[in-house]
Order: sequence, then structure tokens, then C-alpha cells
Amino acid sequence: MTLLPDQLAEYAARAAQHLELVAASIVLPSLGADAEHEWLNSTQVHTAADDKAGKALADLFSESFPGHGLIIEDRKSRPGSGDLTWYIDPIDGSANHLRGIPYVSLTAGLLQADEPQVGVVHDLVRGASLSAYRGGGATRRTASGEERLSVSRTSRLADSMAVIHLARRGPIMGREGALRQLLWGVRKIRCMGSIALDLALLAAGEIDLLV
Repeated sequence: MTLLPDQLAEYAARAAQHLELVAASIVLPSLGADAEHEWLNSTQVHTAADDKAGKALADLFSESFPGHGLIIEDRKSRPGSGDLTWYIDPIDGSANHLRGIPYVSLTAGLLQADEPQVGVVHDLVRGASLSAYRGGGATRRTASGEERLSVSRTSRLADSMAVIHLARRGPIMGREGALRQLLWGVRKIRCMGSIALDLALLAAGEIDLLV
């Protein structure tokens, strides 16, 4: 089954509504609550808010998209009857959320037989939903309206605002001199804590480079 752009646009809009609802009712009120949580490893944390938001999103998506599969944060799944599957992260940036650091997102992506069709990222603190669908470009919706997005036009690496992700055993730390070269090669570096929101801001042109 080929999904038409109008149908994908409707899917993206409905997914954004669900993320916004759960953000306002569950995720934002619990920001910085330091509630029950479990560290899965040295860097990844899972919280009670993750579970609560995940269940709410699973119920909303199951009702709106019957027959679609659901995978919630790689922990819980509901099989679908076809080749469409939603991948949902109820809180991307759980460590930030736990500590009250205002850089958190909720995300949903639709794949058809492993091919991306729709992606939605809700910026929790700014209350903005950034979405894209195959053949439709990217937009950002806020209370004041909707705008089309485009990437940064910064042309020189030395002028770029870069976001990098550092892992103790990751490629940057594992390559001697890489971090120093990055520090001296760009204008500014930030390490934010929500990869989905980083990617959305890259699409919006608010950052120039993501490593």
C-alpha cells in the first residue's frame, strides 16, 4: 500500500496532537520531580514518568491508528496487522527531565517496511511540534501558527554552532584529538541531552552541525 502525501500529513498532525496532549498532562508537570527511577546503565535512566507517558501514548495511538504496530522506547511493543509501525519515545532526554533541565522532547516516527514515512518531535518546554513526512518537507507548529523549516545557511565551519554527543566509549572520545579539533574548528559547541530535539533543531536551522 502506497501512502499518499495527504494521508501522511494527516498522520503527522494526529501524532503531533497526541504528543502535545501527553506533554501537557504528564511530562511537563513532572519535569524535575525526581520521582521513582532506575539507571539502566551508566548514562541511561528510566523513570516512572516514562512509563506513565508511554502508556498514555500507546492508548492514544492504538485508538487513532488501528492495525498499526507500536514500539514504545524499545521496551514494549504491540504488533500490527500490516507493515506500518510507530516508534515512540515518550521522553527523549529522561535524565534532563529527571533533574528539571529544560531540554526534553516527545517523539513519534512511522515506518512502513523499515522506510521512514512520518516523524514528529515535540519540544516540551517551548510547546512546539516539529514534523515532517515523506514528500512534504518539515514544519513547526506553535500556538501562534505554523512555519516551514529549512536548514541553516551558515557556510563556514568556523562560524557554526555545533551540538555534539559524547559517550564514554563513543567515536569522538575514542579518537585521539577529535574533541580538541572540534573545539577549535567551530564557533561554539553544545551537548544538550535529547538527540531527537537536536535533529529537529538542525532541520529548523537553529543549529548548524550535529556530531
